[in-house]
Amino acid sequence: MNEETKSVYAALDSSIQEESKKTKKTIQEAKQVIEEETKHRKHSMEYEALSKLIETKPDRKATEERRKQLEETVQNFTVR
Repeated sequence: MNEETKSVYAALDSSIQEESKKTKKTIQEAKQVIEEETKHRKHSMEYEALSKLIETKPDRKATEERRKQLEETVQNFTVR
């Protein structure tokens, strides 16, 4: 009876260890997925912030035209 009980407990022990290894592996994979998603979310938020900032600024053409107008105005005042 003792030998039979020992073998049952040994089988149970190995089964528990296998399940424990599988669970640890699953947890590690889940952590990696969470880290990747966290990075993705961070980059997405940074992108959104930059795009909003860029949208508030005038485009290059409009800025260049305004600069030329101001230069002409300054030149007209200095010529007089």
